[in-house]
Amino acid sequence: MRQAVGIALLSSIGFVIGNSATAAQSADDLMLFVRAYTIADEGGESLNTASGIPIVAGRSQSSLFAKMPNMCGFAVGPAPRVLPGAVFSWLVAVTPTRVAGTSVTFTVTTTKLGAAGPTVSKGTSELTLSPGQSVPLDVENLAPTTAMYSEVCKVRAASLRVALDYSRDVNNERGLMATDLWLVDRQPNGTERAQNLTVRGLPFRPVPFFFDSVTDGAATLDFYGEVAASPASDGTAVKLTTRSRLVQSGRSNTSLRMNPQGLMGPREVDMAMRLNNDVVANVELPRLSENTDGAFAGHVFSIRLRTRPIR
Repeated sequence: MRQAVGIALLSSIGFVIGNSATAAQSADDLMLFVRAYTIADEGGESLNTASGIPIVAGRSQSSLFAKMPNMCGFAVGPAPRVLPGAVFSWLVAVTPTRVAGTSVTFTVTTTKLGAAGPTVSKGTSELTLSPGQSVPLDVENLAPTTAMYSEVCKVRAASLRVALDYSRDVNNERGLMATDLWLVDRQPNGTERAQNLTVRGLPFRPVPFFFDSVTDGAATLDFYGEVAASPASDGTAVKLTTRSRLVQSGRSNTSLRMNPQGLMGPREVDMAMRLNNDVVANVELPRLSENTDGAFAGHVFSIRLRTRPIR
């Protein structure tokens, strides 16, 4: 469960609260991707190739990924033809069915084909993803008897994922957003202490941020998260995720006591909003369990932010 938060308007114009990430993007900016990875002894998964599927309800698209013995990665062929000589192949059919804001529901059918073409396994699932989320579809261990991928490429396995992401190519994106962030600590006596940092990133993509630790005696609080800013028709759309971690008596805690009965939840706040350039918004963070007694009693924390395109 995530806490509801209040937003105070620090400027009289240009501020609209959004209820979801819809404020930041529309489905026109999104695409489903089927991605094939190689897995090495060191470094984990490495993206090898991918196929993009436009978000068109009811339109199915199939992709074939063939692991070839003379390649470190995959060959991509016209589905459903089997590529001769493949160690194995994945045939993946994706059909978008519903769009709600920036969440997309779709069916995906994954068929694993053997070296000679017969079906080894087949499965169909209905999934719903939000931007940046992915789901593993299959993992295939590779026998060490084929020298190309075990000795030369150091590839021991392969994996397949389906993901929802933004369709803009990072290499071709020329826009750049700058976001100023302040962590404000209102003290028990009413005074405020603030940390400031500025992050830059591409539109439509989350950029991580980390504030310096806040201390109270031997206890520390760390605030961090991601901010995604993107141009919109009526200003700049912003999605802010803020997390916190308490370190006390040598123990790290990322949970929050949410009621007297001890119900716990993550120290995480999500907020979507629209801002005009250089308008400052304030997101008050939920009162922490340690506000009532012990460390940080009487402290109120909030995040202030403003964002603007710089090219």
